[in-house]
Amino acid sequence: MDFVNKSVTQATDLLKTMTPAARITTALLLGVVVLSLVFLFRRQADRADDYLFGGHDLSQAEISAMEAAFSGKGLNAWEVTGNRIRVPHSQRNLYIAAARDAQALPETPDTAWDKMFTGDNPLKSKQIRDLEANRALERSLASTLEEVSGIDVARVQIQEVETGEFPRTRERRCLASVKGKGNVALSARQVESIRSTVASGSGCKPENVTVTDLNTGTAYPGIGDGSAVGDSLYAKHQRELEDYYRGKILDRLSAYGEVKVAVHVELDKEIVNQTVSDKYEPKLPRSK
Repeated sequence: MDFVNKSVTQATDLLKTMTPAARITTALLLGVVVLSLVFLFRRQADRADDYLFGGHDLSQAEISAMEAAFSGKGLNAWEVTGNRIRVPHSQRNLYIAAARDAQALPETPDTAWDKMFTGDNPLKSKQIRDLEANRALERSLASTLEEVSGIDVARVQIQEVETGEFPRTRERRCLASVKGKGNVALSARQVESIRSTVASGSGCKPENVTVTDLNTGTAYPGIGDGSAVGDSLYAKHQRELEDYYRGKILDRLSAYGEVKVAVHVELDKEIVNQTVSDKYEPKLPRSK
């Protein structure tokens, strides 16, 4: 306390010794310093320096929904970095609350199930419950695929159809529409991984799961859905070679930035060619 009193006394004595012009100049300089400090602290408070949701990668649809939610609340200090959103650390709770109020929080594989059970109504018919469960399963599988590295957007559709055989039976068929990061086409390994994931989670047979690449518009039906085994093997090896050569070309062109490359490979459809020749020698006459 004595230090403060001494400092105030010294400052007062110093001001008394100044001319009126010097006092005005000192006051203006102090005002500039105070305004600069306030502006500096405000800029630091508004700086986007914290990733939302632990830096979790977001899809373009999720980012668009969050942008609309932030704008609706008058929040404008956020910025998009790649597939992540950064906000000021001091306002992080405001941004999360805005996304929650607009129901724009990123989905997880459990989100669709949680919504279904939370909004359950005992008066719903069995048909409505089955439709909601099927929709929740579709969203859960799509969210699982979107968490896989290299996948930006995924949609899954599940339907049950009659086989037309006797006795009448119903089987599940699935469609997985997937968009990779940027304009990159899905590799053969990704297609098989997507098909296995959807088949295991939906109860569909792998041959009843079709994977559609939204970047190229190419559909990859499962092996065995009405096509010959030879045709399926041909398509599989064709995709593998196309992915191989596409990767080699993109690697060579990587210095030129993002390049879109399409590769088509034609193979000989003849898998096995075997020729068997039997030659019979005529019998020679016996010598007497």
